[in-house]
Amino acid sequence: MSNGFFQREFENTDITLVTPNSAEQEKIYSNLCKYLAATLGSDYEVIVHSVDNAHVVAIENGYISGRNLDSPITNLAISLIKSGYYKDHDFKVHYKAKTKTQR
Repeated sequence: MSNGFFQREFENTDITLVTPNSAEQEKIYSNLCKYLAATLGSDYEVIVHSVDNAHVVAIENGYISGRNLDSPITNLAISLIKSGYYKDHDFKVHYKAKTKTQR
């Protein structure tokens, strides 16, 4: 298993990656973020969070939720970090979320 998890919200087309915080890993996951966004298209938001200091490392198609690099991570991501979920799981799927605009 990897040290991070990949989480995809199918209904609202939100994808979140959470990774340990190192410059090399951030670069790898930032590139993956760009790749996934280019592959999936503009209807999918892809975001990478840092596990170490709970910040957004990379985001593509942030217009979907209104998030950007200065945005805090979600409550779900915080709870998964605090619980250590990412240590035993590579990804989380089928969670429901809504944006501030109820998308």
